[in-house]
Amino acid sequence: MSLTITCPDGSTARAYVSLPGSFTQRITKEIQLIIPDDANALTFTFDIYDGSGYPRYSISGLAKNTNHMILVERIVKPGFTYGMTPSANPAAAMAITVNPEYY
Repeated sequence: MSLTITCPDGSTARAYVSLPGSFTQRITKEIQLIIPDDANALTFTFDIYDGSGYPRYSISGLAKNTNHMILVERIVKPGFTYGMTPSANPAAAMAITVNPEYY
């Protein structure tokens, strides 16, 4: 299952995608993030928020134009979100692919 987070141009706000309600609860094994290139010097923070809006996991310093593999063992449920926050304004809208693997 592949998910897409769209970071709008000119915004440093957290962009996110909600986990689908097709499962009740899973444990993440690893998450691949595919971050496209951008004209500006950007890094990103990836995070997982629960259904109440509280952070459950966060990692920063992820570079643009790179495929990252993150080993994350966390329980996730519908209503949780995967989010990306850019360190500076993207020069154009960016579609970041999130490929989670679950146990």
